[in-house]
Amino acid sequence: MIHKKASISTVQRKLAIAKYFYYFIISVVIILLIGCTNYKDMEEQEIIEILREQYDGSVYFELDNNNEHITLIEIEKATSLEEFPKEIQVLKKLEEIKILNCNVTEIPEFITEFPELKALWLEGNPIKEIPSFITKCHKLN
Repeated sequence: MIHKKASISTVQRKLAIAKYFYYFIISVVIILLIGCTNYKDMEEQEIIEILREQYDGSVYFELDNNNEHITLIEIEKATSLEEFPKEIQVLKKLEEIKILNCNVTEIPEFITEFPELKALWLEGNPIKEIPSFITKCHKLN
């Protein structure tokens, strides 16, 4: 068996190329994973777990009588929360949303996508105006 000896610079060059190729592959995988996250395809329980991780467990929820769908979500004292979490769009059976003592500054238009929404609690948030589209929430008190 004959072994070819390579110079140190050749080995270093090949290692550098392999390292950059590795970084490229990792970057592509991360970009693909981020691009594939579609909250609308997630299960309700997954959404709650994501929200609890993001906001240090300050997320509370209630299920309907059949324990099938989330009807109430409450996020309290999550000062890092500056806008409604987009993830809650999955929770189509929501009847009540409570975002209390956070830093949310506006109500998003997707709030009109909850046909059963009866209550929206936003105390302790720096919201300056109620948008006109809120009138599309017909069951909201």
